[in-house]
Amino acid sequence: MIIDDELDITNLFKEILMNAGYQVEGFTDPLKALAECNINHDKYILIISDVKMPKMTGIELVKKIAKIDGNIKVILMTAFDVTGEELKEVKIEKFLNKPVYLKKLIEIVKLSLSD
Repeated sequence: MIIDDELDITNLFKEILMNAGYQVEGFTDPLKALAECNINHDKYILIISDVKMPKMTGIELVKKIAKIDGNIKVILMTAFDVTGEELKEVKIEKFLNKPVYLKKLIEIVKLSLSD
């Protein structure tokens, strides 16, 4: 699952990962992504989410997803500074700074799913 409030980023990441052989759902609304995860959490192994989004931050989203299914792996990404204290509150596989290089995105997804 890709969650980013910017449609272009969501679509680009989804297309790149699908071309690499992954099944991907994309969301621009974290509340809709959370609702989908609540209903179909067993369908998702990895979530890649932006940190700064309207309605709910990526960190808030990750906390809620962890309550639904603690086995879902999470990669957070942002173009902004995030304090270590904020990140200590959530379990994440990796933290990516934007801009995210597409080749690196594929490598990180592959590594996260191989654990």
